[in-house]
Amino acid sequence: MKRYYPNLVEACIEFKIHSKTLIAKHSKKKYVPNQADQSCAHSSLFKLAKDPDTGFIYCLKQDQSIAERKQEKSLMQQKPNFDENGKPIMEPETPRSKIKS
Repeated sequence: MKRYYPNLVEACIEFKIHSKTLIAKHSKKKYVPNQADQSCAHSSLFKLAKDPDTGFIYCLKQDQSIAERKQEKSLMQQKPNFDENGKPIMEPETPRSKIKS
């Protein structure tokens, strides 16, 4: 479960911002996300960091960079391979030394 925790935190933040954007649009008001909207309660084992290029807020392990998180997230979104019995073949996690920064 710890592997999926950053995705949950990131989705929580995205949901808060997107829902408030829709509410503001419906009421014909302008919405600018504040600091509270760009955060949520999370474990002290993780930190939040905003990508300067995209503005997306990533949930990082304490010693993880945004580039490492992006790579980890893209690997998690790949479809699994299946063996001859139809069971998913789980790829081993990529060692940190192999992740491009």
